[in-house]
Amino acid sequence: MPPVSPSAEPRVTVVIVAGGEASRLPRKLELPVLGIPMIVRVRRSLASIGACIVAARIPFAQSIADALDARVVLDDRPGEGPLAALAAAASFVETQYFFAAAGDMPGLDASFASRIIDAAADAAWPDAVVPTWPDGTMEPLAALYATAPWSAAAADALRAGRRNVTAALSGLRLARYPLDTGDEATLANVNTPEDYRRALARVAPDAR
Repeated sequence: MPPVSPSAEPRVTVVIVAGGEASRLPRKLELPVLGIPMIVRVRRSLASIGACIVAARIPFAQSIADALDARVVLDDRPGEGPLAALAAAASFVETQYFFAAAGDMPGLDASFASRIIDAAADAAWPDAVVPTWPDGTMEPLAALYATAPWSAAAADALRAGRRNVTAALSGLRLARYPLDTGDEATLANVNTPEDYRRALARVAPDAR
């Protein structure tokens, strides 16, 4: 793919990672948030960014698959972690960039994704823009990636037995997007029943 002109804005595909065993909160992505399954909420919240591909560990129920209005790619390397799942989905991306999102971040929305895309434009379209907390912790599943270079780096990492999404950042032209406490609710993962209760309280203060 040709490089992006600093004045141009490429089309972006959204890739939602919906894998994992979810042993602490089984079937968490199907839990309702404001009346719709969590995974569907994330997809709809990012709909204005671009077309969507969902990387899934197992098929969704038909009702959820229909509501997603997205291509669902099943992880062809189950058990090898989120990097393998994201790489499988990224192989179907036809745009120059994709925005990677975690399916268990019900607070993530198009406003945040647009900030990351704007940061990419400001940085003359690097290979990756990754949100980063003050302590250096990165949020690779709320980040923007250049499809071709990221996919090559991911393949190298997987061949080396490295499974974390951040392993695919090696050798890429990386821009870090600084986060602060105001971003905590947006990027909060739901991993436990308590996380789920907090997520409901954030989106609907009267929820219990």
